[in-house]
Amino acid sequence: MVKAPILKAQQDLSNLGKEPAAAPFDASGTTAITNKQLTILRVIADHRETLVALSASSSSFYAAWQVPVPDNLAGQHLNCRINAKTFDCGDQISVDLASGINAPAKPSTVSAASPTTPASAVPAQPSDNSSDAPAQTGTPSAPSGTTSANPAAPSATSSSTPAATASPGTATSAPAPASVRLGDTPSSGKPLSVSSDGTVSVNRDKVSGLKLDGTKPVWATRVEASRKLAGVSLPMSRDIWVVSDGVTVAGLDGSSVLWSSKLPEDVGALNTLGTEVVPRWQTSKGAIVMAYPDSLRALDPVDGSTIWRVSTPVTSWAAGDGYVVVFNGSTTSVLAFDSGSSSTRATALPTSAPVSADAPDLKELKNADLDVPGICAEAFSRGGRG
Repeated sequence: MVKAPILKAQQDLSNLGKEPAAAPFDASGTTAITNKQLTILRVIADHRETLVALSASSSSFYAAWQVPVPDNLAGQHLNCRINAKTFDCGDQISVDLASGINAPAKPSTVSAASPTTPASAVPAQPSDNSSDAPAQTGTPSAPSGTTSANPAAPSATSSSTPAATASPGTATSAPAPASVRLGDTPSSGKPLSVSSDGTVSVNRDKVSGLKLDGTKPVWATRVEASRKLAGVSLPMSRDIWVVSDGVTVAGLDGSSVLWSSKLPEDVGALNTLGTEVVPRWQTSKGAIVMAYPDSLRALDPVDGSTIWRVSTPVTSWAAGDGYVVVFNGSTTSVLAFDSGSSSTRATALPTSAPVSADAPDLKELKNADLDVPGICAEAFSRGGRG
């Protein structure tokens, strides 16, 4: 992630709503599960939840497929696994990766109307004495419901159980280092702690020059950084802790503050910093990636400087296994981190997705005889709804 990502595709999710947002699958904060060129997200828009598959290699301006989440599962943790052919999240969802057709073991209900009562939110992440969790997440789930189907592919439904993981084999979620929530005392493997007045300590030694908001959850992630001598990287590294309460972000080397800065407004919310939810920041050796309202940026953990910046409005974002998905309203951009690629690195993203020339207008649709796509016909032959 030290090099800027490459823009692979832009796709239109306006059929879901004006501002769809990525949400976590599970308590670990997983926001994206990938399979080769397919990135699967859990998206909330207009109080409804949908599973959305985006293809980084597609020339289409629409998602590969969209699967409404059943009403009873909205706001719940999903236990999802992916293999070579299907995306499974329990009895109520088993989606064929190629066609987007869902063939659940048990029927489920997806309402057409907007829900009138909210479903339970995604449970909060356990505190400091729990095990470490992957450093990627989304916003807590919104009220229950579903969404309309992809204009180019059939839709279906979904399922859940607590704590999801990407399956072994063909797919994984982003292999990011763990984020930990700091408590008032350090615990095994987590030397940092924070008191109620916002004082940070390392192995009970107070850190001078750094004060956080003790009323908000404070999260930290450990980032590996190269050691340098006179600006030249040495063949050795050190661990730097990056901490934030959603208002301030700082880098610590032991009990020394390397850098500290105030976060611009809304940065905390975009990265779920200062909340009970696992932060959405992404880390790799020498870089920590965060979203800002006007850009996606990589910060140097040693001095907090900006390594690269991709200018774009950001309303939400998600990441997994080498990919980042940036939401700008209903436009989604799929970017890939590929250190060996000679493709042009992104510096700015188009503000809107292209409009498909294949979409018929109202005059073409009126009183028209239209062919039913094969995958839709197959779904109806199996008793599917449309």
